[in-house]
Amino acid sequence: MAINYTWNVSTVDVKEIDGNADTVFNVHWRLTGTDDANDESSTVYGTVGLDTEDLSDFIAFADLTVNDVQGWVEAAMGEDRVTEI
Repeated sequence: MAINYTWNVSTVDVKEIDGNADTVFNVHWRLTGTDDANDESSTVYGTVGLDTEDLSDFIAFADLTVNDVQGWVEAAMGEDRVTEI
């Protein structure tokens, strides 16, 4: 049985931090696991705050990708929590 996982990280909260407009500081996420063999799915959702102390790798909001935001969410949650979910 293979389960496919899909992240949705399209809802974010932004504010200006250190002169950087639209800095993402909070992400509302959903993770859906789908078992195609049994036509079943389940979704878990939550919110995670991001560390905005060091913005040396700042990415302008217009240039963000889903992969960028998903990576931040997974890093903020930690590998053990992501695996647990």
